[in-house]
Amino acid sequence: MPRHITKTSFEKGHVPWNTGNHVIKTCLICKKQFKVPFCRENTAKYCSKSCAHIGLQKPEQRKRIKEMRQKGCTLSEISSVIGLAPGSISHYTNKLKLRWGTGSSPATISKQVKQKFGTKCMICGFDRVTEAAHRVPAKDGGSMELENFYVLCPNHHSLYDRNLLTEEEEKFLLSAVSNLN
Repeated sequence: MPRHITKTSFEKGHVPWNTGNHVIKTCLICKKQFKVPFCRENTAKYCSKSCAHIGLQKPEQRKRIKEMRQKGCTLSEISSVIGLAPGSISHYTNKLKLRWGTGSSPATISKQVKQKFGTKCMICGFDRVTEAAHRVPAKDGGSMELENFYVLCPNHHSLYDRNLLTEEEEKFLLSAVSNLN
């Protein structure tokens, strides 16, 4: 055997990482005992996916986020109180909006925005690929109402989100919106 080739799983005497010694652990949810490979001794907590799903839920935290959002708190205010990153809270509040907010999925909202405002970018008129862009971002308390959206091409959406539109483009966008109303 050449020097640069090491033992493989095809050779006699090779032991894969997940065989050999096992450890008996107790599930944190159902208290059932289960067997895990020695290498997962420190990470295994649940006996099944259903127990893991239950164990990873934080209902009191979700309830608190929901109450604060309903009171009108911004994501930064919620993140300072709860101790999570604003992005995590934004992701979670978007899930909540799907459940108790508008009842619409992002794909449904995008279709509704394009039906109301058309399928062309409100700045350049590009119509091959367009996106529904928030006027006021969700992280700043923006709603999922149709009036809080623009239809923009991916390039202008990215520029808009980063406040990099030129004055001319901003004026054109505002005039396009005022013409719709």
